[in-house]
Amino acid sequence: MNKLYKQFVQFSGALLMLALVVAGCKKTFDEPPYKNGDPDLAVTATIAELQALYKGDPVLITNDMVLAGVVIGDDRSGNLFKQIVIQDKTAGINIQLDASNINAKYPIGRKVFIKAKGLTLGAYGGLLELGYGVNDSKQPVRVPQALIDSFLVGGSANNVVTPVELALDQLNGKYQNMLVKIKKAQVVIADTSKTFGDPTKGQAYVSIGIQDTTIGGLVIRTSSYANFAGTKVPKGNGELTGIYTIFNSDNQLVIRDVNDVAKMTGDRNAVVAPPSTNIELKTSPLLFNFDGIDTLLPMGVTVRSGATASSLGNDTSYKKTRVKWADVGLGFKNFASGTDFTMDENTQNNATNRAIGVRQTGSMESGVSFVFEIKNTTGKKNLKMNFKLQSLDITSTRTTTWAVEYATGDNPTSFKPGTATGIMTTGNKTAVSNNISVDFGNGLDNISDKVYIRIISLGATTGTGNRPSSAIDDVQFTWN
Repeated sequence: MNKLYKQFVQFSGALLMLALVVAGCKKTFDEPPYKNGDPDLAVTATIAELQALYKGDPVLITNDMVLAGVVIGDDRSGNLFKQIVIQDKTAGINIQLDASNINAKYPIGRKVFIKAKGLTLGAYGGLLELGYGVNDSKQPVRVPQALIDSFLVGGSANNVVTPVELALDQLNGKYQNMLVKIKKAQVVIADTSKTFGDPTKGQAYVSIGIQDTTIGGLVIRTSSYANFAGTKVPKGNGELTGIYTIFNSDNQLVIRDVNDVAKMTGDRNAVVAPPSTNIELKTSPLLFNFDGIDTLLPMGVTVRSGATASSLGNDTSYKKTRVKWADVGLGFKNFASGTDFTMDENTQNNATNRAIGVRQTGSMESGVSFVFEIKNTTGKKNLKMNFKLQSLDITSTRTTTWAVEYATGDNPTSFKPGTATGIMTTGNKTAVSNNISVDFGNGLDNISDKVYIRIISLGATTGTGNRPSSAIDDVQFTWN
């Protein structure tokens, strides 16, 4: 019996040693060697190069792409839920992870390497995200907890990312998921009595309006489950830091904790008053060539989303930074006018002839419109409109159908069609500038109220693939 027992102990010990050796080999196989705190993984792409893969529909990463970035946002405060945001020198990306207390392993300042093969690049409300497949709404799904270590490898700690300093009117899609700083920020007067979130949890999120000395727009969006949800917002002026995000065409900032607003203690600044919202018909013809949209849209011109047959829709942000025709980011944009479709990206960027345009996505497809708000047509008749409708991205396979409509009064709920002549579609692999003529008959003769005229896509795009980059230019009104 003693001999058998001794043999059993020896055999069990051998099995234990074998298990330890196998486990040790497996760890060595799974985890690359480290050097100066970072794993020995060759980075094959920048985050900007990853973003460039997105053309409006989810993209499954099928090659051995390796990215690296520093965590700029984690779940420690509760304002980010089951996600981290990383940034390299070119861009930032949101990574959806189905785990809690992610900050214990991937805190702000830690470098993270992403083995992206098998992940999906998609968007929620236009904000780019990495996930593990998509749901029925084509939004990225969180990476299952058991698979996180297959895709993420932690690196060195305590790295510092310097925020990009911007004014509100400089915010645009290329800064999404990046750490930014607004130097002269202050909470709008109407929101200075609020807290960042709703401590009662009656609202899941609270949006706080922010202004600076420009006409740009921004809200701080905070989860009511954040540990600082009950903290009152600052009433002063100063530096505001956070992660810039977008939702459709709205500019949003996610703060990590109250340290991001700690410098908003100075005297409040006077805010630039918005321009007049009315177009006055003084001398016929009246031309809008949009060549000055690097700074502002022309007086009385707005861009809107969510418009319907009975509603003007939402006054929407315009991103004034010049972009290429093939730019797939959601929203209203500053494009080169389609005068020469052989222009390369650099020529487009330097072109002085500009056009106001829009790129639709699944989250902002129908109801996008270019709106002209006219003070009145008192003493005027036979109003007509001419413009160029431009399809700018020849790679776009979907088709958008446009219409011209008009209404009167401060808050119109009924729109009538103008009689438009010309090709009223964009996309379908075309790069073209079509001349459109619109006759309103006597429908707008001698109107003492406001007159709204809009160029609108009321329905969804048709077809599959990329949605168009659509633009308007050289809008001209004539009357007697």
